Parts: sequence; C-alpha cells; structure tokens
Amino acid sequence: MAPTAHKHEAAAPSHLRAVEPTSGRRVITLGGRALASVSADRSRVNVVRATSAEGLPAIDVLAGLAARDPTGLIFIGHGSRGLAFALDHGRITSAYGTEPRGSMSSWSAAAAPGDAKVWVKDGREASLDLLGAFIQRCVLERLSFATETGSILTVVRGDVCWLGASLSRDRAPSLQHVLMEHARETDEVSRLKARLGQSTWIASRGTPPDGPASARPALRAVPNDETSFGDLAALGDTDSSPLALLSAVWRMCDGSTTVDELASQSVFGRSPTMRALWELKTRGNVEFSAPAKVQTPAAQIM
Repeated sequence: MAPTAHKHEAAAPSHLRAVEPTSGRRVITLGGRALASVSADRSRVNVVRATSAEGLPAIDVLAGLAARDPTGLIFIGHGSRGLAFALDHGRITSAYGTEPRGSMSSWSAAAAPGDAKVWVKDGREASLDLLGAFIQRCVLERLSFATETGSILTVVRGDVCWLGASLSRDRAPSLQHVLMEHARETDEVSRLKARLGQSTWIASRGTPPDGPASARPALRAVPNDETSFGDLAALGDTDSSPLALLSAVWRMCDGSTTVDELASQSVFGRSPTMRALWELKTRGNVEFSAPAKVQTPAAQIM
C-alpha cells in the first residue's frame, strides 16, 4: 500500500506526544490514518522509491540506508499491507502497520494485562517500555514485506514530522539492530518449523509452566543496550523463553487453534511464539495433535 499525501487540518492528540500540522504542510496517510506531516514546499522534501524485483529485494536498499543512520520516514507496502516508521539518526522512534494489531492501542489491547511483564521491567516507565517493545515487534513482523517481489519502499527525508506517540532517540531501537534481528528470526522460524513438525496440528494445554525457577535454564546476559525493552530482544540468546512468555503462549493453546495460527496471531511475534511452543512441548506443557477430519455426508441416491 503506497502512502498518500493531502491537506489535513489537525491530527488526533497522543497521550505521549502529538504534533499539530500547520498551514502550508501536507499530511501523509497510510490505510486512511494520518501518520506524518511534510512541507508543502517540494524543495524541502526528498522522496526516494525502490521496488523489489525477483532476486533484488528492497530490503537490501534499506540495509544500505541503515548504515548511514538516517533521519526521516520509511514506508514499505505490498498490496493492501503496509508498514511505516520514523527514524531519528538511525533509531526507530515510532511505527505503524496496516495489518491487525499494527497500532500501539490494538497491539497492547490484544495482550492480557498480566502479559505486560513479558516486556516491562520493574521500576521503569511502563508506557514507554511497552511502546518500545511495540515499535520493535511491529517493524520486525512486517519487514518481510520488503523481501516480496513488487513491494515498494519509500523513503521521505527533509522537512517531515511524525504525528503521534514516539520515543526519544536514546530509548529507541536502532534500524541496524532490527534488520539483523529480522534476519536471525527468519532463520530461527525455519528451524523451529522443522522441530515442531506439522504446523497444521492443534496445540492443547497440559500442565501449566509454573515450575520453580531453578528448574529452568537462566537467561544469559547480553551486553548491549538493544535488550532494554525486556526479554524480547534477547530471546535468541537464551536457552529458554521467559516464564511470563511461556505462560502467555500456554494460555493461547485452546485445543482448536493450529500451531501456524498461534504463531501468526500472537502479539508476541512469530519467532518468540514458536520458540515458546517448542519449549512448552519439550517440557510436556502442551501437546500437539492432528486436527479431526471433517466427515462429509454421503450423497443420497434418489
């Protein structure tokens, strides 16, 4: 989905930060939602577009751009699906996706209140911590759009301003880190699919994963600031998933949803959810079974 620009009088205020567009500016929208204002003077705005071709994905252009620590707006669209995020010197300060749970409000509302501890650490500002986790997960889950043939990458730089909630640069994840994490998660999902077996099998709950902490391998500390948004960024560097995540995924196993559906629908992301499912399976907390065959009524001969 390509972004469009048109005149707009005001943007809805945000509980963290909102910027009201003034006269002489245009508003960029994606999926009908106003995301950013840009100068109406075209000499003050630079727009670059790249289209993914077979064997030449637009994500390669994004990777090259990330090395320059850019400031501006990034839009990635493929068909009706879209992703937009703001950059401040290479740091992703806000994001929005057109898919389900692509906004901060819909994403956080989809998680049970107790699941917030998967991302939020004690003693920190919960709203900003959760926003940081959403930004990283929103972009990670949608970067694959830029690998699909026909997808369009749009970079807008210059006199631009994101409308809505955003993080300060010192709290935001870097684009380079998120790109590397996306590559790691893509590889991990392939391995986990092979381990889990049939992705169309149904996951059912067994005993809850609430054993003593001593029975679980400890998280290995990762000495870089990219793990500041809780355990999500560190999942690839641990032998086990955090207990809060295991418990949340365990509750999702309702005996009627397939493994692939769980991974696709989870607010925690495909890779963390599949990693949690694998650990729950090895611990005996969930069981996988083939879906019941639908009986087709025999045709009656009149």
